[in-house]
Amino acid sequence: MAGHHNFQILAILMAILSFMSITILANVTLKNVSIDVTEDNLYTLSRATHNTLANIDEPIVIDFYVSPLLYEELPSLANYADRVRELLLRYSEIARGQLVLNIYRPGLFTVDEERAMEYGLQSIPVNVNGDPVFLGLAATNSTDDLQVIPFFSPDRERFLEYDLTKMIAALSNPQKPTVALIGTLPLNADPARQNRPWFVYEEIKEFFEIRRHDGIFSAIDDEFDIIFIALPGKLSEKELYAIDQYILGGGSALILIDPLPEMSIRSIYQLGEELDSGALEKLFGAWKLDVDVEHVVGDSQLAQRIRVRERGRDRAVRYLPWLALRGSSFNKDDVITRDVNQINMASAGSIELLEGAKVSISPLLSSSLQSMRIDVDRIQFPPDAFGLIDEFVSEERSFTMAARINGHVPSAFVSGPPLDPDGTLSDIFHNRLHRTESVAPINVVVVADTDILFDDLWAGAEQIGRDVQIRPFASNAQFILNALDSLHGSIGLVDLRSRGILSRPFQRLEAITRKAESRYRSSEKLLTEKLAETESRIRSARIDNSGAIVLTEKQFEILRELRGEADDIRNELRGVQLSLREDIERTKLWLTVVNIGAMPVVVICVALFLVVVGRAHPARREQKP
Repeated sequence: MAGHHNFQILAILMAILSFMSITILANVTLKNVSIDVTEDNLYTLSRATHNTLANIDEPIVIDFYVSPLLYEELPSLANYADRVRELLLRYSEIARGQLVLNIYRPGLFTVDEERAMEYGLQSIPVNVNGDPVFLGLAATNSTDDLQVIPFFSPDRERFLEYDLTKMIAALSNPQKPTVALIGTLPLNADPARQNRPWFVYEEIKEFFEIRRHDGIFSAIDDEFDIIFIALPGKLSEKELYAIDQYILGGGSALILIDPLPEMSIRSIYQLGEELDSGALEKLFGAWKLDVDVEHVVGDSQLAQRIRVRERGRDRAVRYLPWLALRGSSFNKDDVITRDVNQINMASAGSIELLEGAKVSISPLLSSSLQSMRIDVDRIQFPPDAFGLIDEFVSEERSFTMAARINGHVPSAFVSGPPLDPDGTLSDIFHNRLHRTESVAPINVVVVADTDILFDDLWAGAEQIGRDVQIRPFASNAQFILNALDSLHGSIGLVDLRSRGILSRPFQRLEAITRKAESRYRSSEKLLTEKLAETESRIRSARIDNSGAIVLTEKQFEILRELRGEADDIRNELRGVQLSLREDIERTKLWLTVVNIGAMPVVVICVALFLVVVGRAHPARREQKP
């Protein structure tokens, strides 16, 4: 027995020594090895990053600044600084000498601190003395182009790879594709938002050179790589002809139109612009493409929640024309929508082909089967969310709200360029070939919604020093950038742009909530109508034909009964609403328990199983002769 006891002690000591040896060996040899178990592999460098780093033609120098004081005063931020440093080292390894990383540790009143400030890096105070610390970088290429990340905020950790790879891509390819911006949307300077650009405009500028283009395209074939039409407004025949010929000549176009541009209509009117949802109807007609701008798509399954005031109380309700697209709404076979997580839209139209169309339509964004078309006039006034729900009758079909259009098409101007009022040909069209049909299959993306671009629908902002950090909660900007990238033929960062969105709604909970709302809504509606009728009878019982309040004893009894009946209805209505809330809360609690408690239960069960098996083995050994 003593020998057996000594053997157990020796085994335990050997296990401890083995564990320590393996740990030390792992720290030395596996320092840069990690396992990523996140759903979207957020901590695994993407194919886009590897391609970007492999295609650096000339050395890029990165100066990374992290203050030593950071480790003394802000340990949590220091951990994030280490993650940034390790990622930069990994980038440098992959780039094979084309990415030169310099790490500076600026102390107080040092040359490094002064250089960091010259680059425009932001510092934050960390103690009572207000001592500053830096956590940022400056990067330059061989032509002295400069890219700066003023401060690495932990709030943008999920965008870290995107920010770094975007910066390197801009330095390695400083020549950006040119985009002609056409339309009435004030993307570059919105008067209703202190004349500042929309967030999506700032995002596009990172990768494309945007030129606002108003008037006739005199040299459209040569000047622009892509045209981006954002709510065309009123177009003259000459402008429409220029767009027609550009597309027929092989030019790519991203076109956004809208039955009702709810989010930007105030800005458009301030600019004195006119709305014309049918401005491109002649062009679409030649392509046999029907873009419905008389109706918006309402979807009971994808509807977003808004707050409305009903009977003096704020209530959350699904608003059918405002959609949060997820999952099966995206075409996973197209690079534009393959990796997006959520896209928010408001009052979008639908797209479909007409009979005889020679083009093909590939849906990018689609509604669910629980959808119907709603007249634009029905939602132009303050939203009647409850009324739309009551009137909802699903058409049992999915509507396409954004699509890629490909194929050969004829010109919308079969007789040639439009003439001036005096019947002569304008000078801008002289010596220019008139195309009667496309020289190659057209390359166009059409989106039947412009609100998709509006800031409030997809992102928030955070002020850090003099800079504004955009914090997306939906993939709207990624969708637009992916579309422009794909139309230009460059898909370098498409795989990367959507990896930062971590919105993970409880889809099963939302489905259960929708069913519960539908179940209780009918009861609620009946009770509300009954209450309105009772209140009307109360008013009638109190007032005679002359308008005076005259009550007999019998009328007083009737009035008291009606008031009691109204109170009973209100109590029953509150009970229905309370039951709905309790139903949803019970579901939330059940899902929370399952999600949080399942793993510990599994671990305990496995541990108990091992204990039982471990005890059973010695017993079997003792039974052996």
